[in-house]
Amino acid sequence: MKDHNRRKIRVGQIAVVCIGAALLAVGGVLAAGTPGAEALPHLHAEAVETIQGNDVKEASLQRGETDTAEDTQAATGSGEATGDAEKGMTYHDFQYLTEQIVENQMELHREASKELHRQQDAWRLILVNSTHLLDEDYAVERTKVGNGQYVDSRIAPELEAMLAAAKEDGVEISIISAYRSYDRQVNLYKNKIKRLERHGYSKAEATEEAGTVVAIPGMSEHATGLALDLASKSYPVLEEEQENTDAYQWLIQHCMEYGFILRYPKDKEEITGIIYEPWHFRYVGEEHARIIMEQGLCLEEYLEQYITEEEKEK
Repeated sequence: MKDHNRRKIRVGQIAVVCIGAALLAVGGVLAAGTPGAEALPHLHAEAVETIQGNDVKEASLQRGETDTAEDTQAATGSGEATGDAEKGMTYHDFQYLTEQIVENQMELHREASKELHRQQDAWRLILVNSTHLLDEDYAVERTKVGNGQYVDSRIAPELEAMLAAAKEDGVEISIISAYRSYDRQVNLYKNKIKRLERHGYSKAEATEEAGTVVAIPGMSEHATGLALDLASKSYPVLEEEQENTDAYQWLIQHCMEYGFILRYPKDKEEITGIIYEPWHFRYVGEEHARIIMEQGLCLEEYLEQYITEEEKEK
C-alpha cells in the first residue's frame, strides 16, 4: 500500500514538472516582454525544489531509514521544523500544487495576451481630431492602391479585397483621396479659407467654417494612411448626395467586413467636430468595425464606451 502511495506521489511529481516546464515554454513565447514574465521561472523553480526535497525523503523511506531533523535540513536545505517534512507531501498536496501552478501561469498568459492585443490595436484605433492632434512628423509605410493613391501598407490587402468584392457585386468604387501629408493638408486648409473669403466670409468666419469642412493640419486622419474618401465611379463627387449612390449603399452594408467604418456619421457632428461625410471611411480592424457599425457609433464614442472601460478594469 505504501509503495502504491509512493507511486501516486511520484506521478504527481512528474506531472508538476512536466506541466510547469510546458507552461514555462509557452509563457516564454506569450509573455516575453510583458509584465509578470519574470515570475514564470520562479514558479517552476519552486516546484522543482519541492520535488527534489521529496525525492530525498522518498529515497530514505525506500532504504528503511528514518531521517533525523538534521538529516532533513541538510538534504532539503530547509530550516523549518521537521514535523511536516517527515510526513512527506501527499498525492492531494501535489494535485493542489499542480492546479496552482497551472492557474498562476495561465493568468500570466491571459494578461500577456491582453497586453499584446492592446499593442497590436494601438495603430488601428489611433484617434485624430481637434483634441488629439497628429504629430507633424508622423510617418507610416505606404503602399500604392487603386488609381495611384497611397494608404498605410497594413490596410492595403483589406482595402483591395473590399473594392474587388464590390466590383463582383456590380458596384464600382473610386478612391478620391487617401493618404495626405501634413504639408498637403496645410495647403487644402488655406485654400478652403480663401474660397470662403471670396464668398463673403470674414477672415475669422472663414477660418472657423473651413475647420468644419477641411481638417485643420494635424487633425486630419488622412495623414495616418488609414482614411479614404470613397465615391461611386459614376458620381465621383464628395457631397452629401453621395449617400444615394450604389457605392455608399454597398459600403455601409459591407465595409465592416473588411475592417472599415463610416468615420463621420450623420447626427454625430457635435462629437466628431466634422460634418456628415458619407464618403469618408476609416480602417479600424474588423473586430472594432463590426461593433461600431452595428451599434451606430462614431469612433470617439466607441473608444469612450469600450476601450476606456477595458483600461479601467486593468
